[in-house]
Amino acid sequence: MPAWEKNLVVLREPRSPSAEALRSLRARLSKTLASGKRRLLILSTWPGEGKSVLSINLAVLLAQLGLSTALIDGDLRKPTLTRLFGLDDRPGLSDCLEEGRPVAQAVAPSGYENLSLIPRGLSKLSPSNLLGRATATQFFNDLPQFGCALIDSPPLSACGDAQLIATHVDAAL
Repeated sequence: MPAWEKNLVVLREPRSPSAEALRSLRARLSKTLASGKRRLLILSTWPGEGKSVLSINLAVLLAQLGLSTALIDGDLRKPTLTRLFGLDDRPGLSDCLEEGRPVAQAVAPSGYENLSLIPRGLSKLSPSNLLGRATATQFFNDLPQFGCALIDSPPLSACGDAQLIATHVDAAL
């Protein structure tokens, strides 16, 4: 079992209170998604509070509904999702921001129907400089090709990167 699948409580323990709470969150998000708000930032204050686990589980639940879902590793400093999915050697978000690559060149398959991954990427430039570029606007504006884009952010206490990403999304959790 790949490392990231160990975090999928919605598949491992579908009748657990945690899985039910995640399905309840998905249900509450349906109105947000129906209103056209499709770029969602997953936030927390401190590292280790569960942003990445929430992101993975919510992405799988949305994909199960048939919604084309992109799970984006927006933490360019400590890319948990990229590491969990074993995508350290693939282009991703940072390459789109540095080089203006289209979103399609950053997408990696997940192995789950309707779920695509966008890893951190290979660029070594400063995350705050990358996220402040005009190419960030281009990248986030290109995400409507997905029914929903979930962005796993760095913790708010660590740096200002999450605030830079927040300027490009429709809602935050």
